[in-house]
Amino acid sequence: MRTNVKDVYAAGDVCTPHWDWAPQWFQMRLWSQARQMGAYAAKCMVVNDTGEETSMDFCFELFAHVTKFFGFKVVLLGNYNAQGLGNDYELLVRCTPGQEYVKAVLQNGRMQGAILIGETDLEVW
Repeated sequence: MRTNVKDVYAAGDVCTPHWDWAPQWFQMRLWSQARQMGAYAAKCMVVNDTGEETSMDFCFELFAHVTKFFGFKVVLLGNYNAQGLGNDYELLVRCTPGQEYVKAVLQNGRMQGAILIGETDLEVW
């Protein structure tokens, strides 16, 4: 998270990470990501001062966001809209009108993302 200026670090929606992104992670410039990037920038500052090595934080492996929309809990995971998967994917959908909506995105038999809306009982809250 260090910039090209000595001892200057950046995080959140003011910066774009230039590392190789994990397949199920992307930057959406949300508060949850800004907080995670801020924590990682702080870790990078400490490592820079001590000369230690650091590894990529797990929060950059999988895009995840939880919010409420019109009174419904909304959980977005990974490539929840099949972003970047081309045409070679499968959608599994479960919908109970007024209660829940679940969509799982699969590619080659592996889950690439999901949307959980409402009380799905599929996530740990």
